Amino acid sequence: MPINDQLTELRNALVRKQWLAIKDHTVNIAEGLDKRMDEYRQYGTHTMQVIVADAGVTTEDFGRCTMALKADPRLSFLLRLPAIAAMGGAFGDAVEKSFFNSSSGTFRETTALVGMFTRILDSLIDDAPDLIGEEHVPLLTLLNKKSWEESVLFPSDDELLAKHPAVSLLYKFTRECVGRIKRSEYWKSNASLPIREIFSSTAENSLESEYQTIGCEIKGNSDAYDPQILSIVQEKSQDMMMVMALAPITHFGWPPHVDIAAYETSIKRLGNLFGWIDDIGDVHDDLEDGNWSEVLIELYENAQKPPYSSKDQLDEMICTWLRDDKIVDHLVSKGLNLYSEALSGFEGIGIDPLPLQQYTTDAILSWISPKE
Repeated sequence: MPINDQLTELRNALVRKQWLAIKDHTVNIAEGLDKRMDEYRQYGTHTMQVIVADAGVTTEDFGRCTMALKADPRLSFLLRLPAIAAMGGAFGDAVEKSFFNSSSGTFRETTALVGMFTRILDSLIDDAPDLIGEEHVPLLTLLNKKSWEESVLFPSDDELLAKHPAVSLLYKFTRECVGRIKRSEYWKSNASLPIREIFSSTAENSLESEYQTIGCEIKGNSDAYDPQILSIVQEKSQDMMMVMALAPITHFGWPPHVDIAAYETSIKRLGNLFGWIDDIGDVHDDLEDGNWSEVLIELYENAQKPPYSSKDQLDEMICTWLRDDKIVDHLVSKGLNLYSEALSGFEGIGIDPLPLQQYTTDAILSWISPKE
């Protein structure tokens, strides 16, 4: 059997074991998943319609993206944007319920926007770095810490037409998200200074950590392996989650009874979990694309970093390890531990933990739902 087919089968087996371990760990909280997912999609459809219109995304924009997708399969992530909007919006709902015991939907659009921005940026960097590499400086100019305190000029719609359709879409969602935050009365008030400080730093760090992953490709031999890559991929997941978790708070303020530092720790745990689960699902794709992920690093370092002289040799070793039940169980156990830590992290910080715990479980189970 060709190695790609082997990796596909091994990846599917790993995903199913991880899914079952999490599902069986918290049976009660997983009940009613299908019904909730239908609700997420229903709200997500409406949310995406609103934010697409507000962001100035046109039928022509989607037409350009469709044509680009037909010519470049690396852009398949564009097809998942409605699902990203749905789950990003659902996260905003969970934050609102946990923080304020309300469900007005006022957080939903902001977190859906942030979710789509981070997905487009992350996917372009992972799958098409040639399309997004030159945008590093322009994006940093718009999203660095200083820019959040000043008035910045985004590219005009005419200027965006000259960019790749997916990159143009990224800028439009970014522009709308930044505009929403800066227009809020709370953001403009002196009371928001502590949150503005945290959020602006986090936004800049998130962009920088994303671009750092471009250098995390698998080199041709083990002599070039850099153990620092692990911290890079972990920080990326943590920073991305922090931006989404803090964005809605910039509109409405920080409740005095909530411990900011404890919340930050809990969100970083959630980022660790989501990063791991994403890597579990992408084991085959990451290896095929030649990108180190936390799961691939775990496999390699768990085997005591054996030498390899070619990428093909590493691929063979990865296949061998994924056939070993003990090694697979080790990966699944780590994922389960990260899941447990994420759920427990929302307790004792001054919020109702259940909405965020429910969201986390739903997001994970739907994310890696195995194909029967």
